[in-house]
Amino acid sequence: MKFLRANWKVCKVQNFIAINRCFKCLGYHHKAADCRNGLCCFKCAGEHKSSECNLSTQVCVNCIRFNKKTRDPNKKVNVNHKPYSSCCKCHQFMEKLVTSQTNYE
Repeated sequence: MKFLRANWKVCKVQNFIAINRCFKCLGYHHKAADCRNGLCCFKCAGEHKSSECNLSTQVCVNCIRFNKKTRDPNKKVNVNHKPYSSCCKCHQFMEKLVTSQTNYE
């Protein structure tokens, strides 16, 4: 975190990382209005609205999708967290990707 001094005040500044994500399928790189995928529950990754879900524990559909695509068992990631959580390996990857593609000039 860095600081900015302006008019005798010191303010904390940090990067704002805008990740394009869908609130219908919970995927990345598109919005719900443009989504071609099915509905995905935010809690259990099932094909229903999150408001209709009775589960109290949450799993990350993006990490589930990643694990299905990954053949190397050593690269499998934990799925027991909310999608877009700061501990989510998929979300961390997207943050790094967006940051690397950002022009700061």
